[in-house]
Amino acid sequence: MCLTFLLIAVVLFVADADQCQWGKFGQNCERNCSCNCALVKNNTAKHCNKISGECSEGCLPGWYGTDCNTQCSDNCLNKICNQHNGYCTLGCTENYKGLLCNIAKGFSNPDACKCDSSETNLAVAFGSVLGVLVLLNVIGAVVWCVRFKRRRQTYKKKPNKYQVLEALRPQPCIELEDVPAT
Repeated sequence: MCLTFLLIAVVLFVADADQCQWGKFGQNCERNCSCNCALVKNNTAKHCNKISGECSEGCLPGWYGTDCNTQCSDNCLNKICNQHNGYCTLGCTENYKGLLCNIAKGFSNPDACKCDSSETNLAVAFGSVLGVLVLLNVIGAVVWCVRFKRRRQTYKKKPNKYQVLEALRPQPCIELEDVPAT
């Protein structure tokens, strides 16, 4: 019986050591949960993960992120957004659009590159020079192939030195007796 009582006391002590009081987290429960964590249902306390501090019940309206420390865009209707990614769940105010309501309606592409004209002109000039160099390399390769083929054909047409010597060698004489009479 004493052993059972001791075992129950140890289990309760260990279970209590793994829990922080409401609104606290950290290795020794010394840190406070974010003020923007939603309240636990039917309670007036905020709760977060004991180790990470992530709000376990979500965020108060107008806040998002794992620790609910990022404010929803001012352009979200009623400043309400998704608690994980900040996308405006009710839509945007009158003059804005996009998932985060961060694009003015008159602006077509927020990710478009804003380059000055000298950078653009330099890029076009570099691209043109590169294109000309590639074209010259292709033309040079074609000319080289044609010249190589012609040289090869010319080389095949020339008689070799043994054929020349054979042609210069005296031919055996033909005796008149060997020639049939007509």
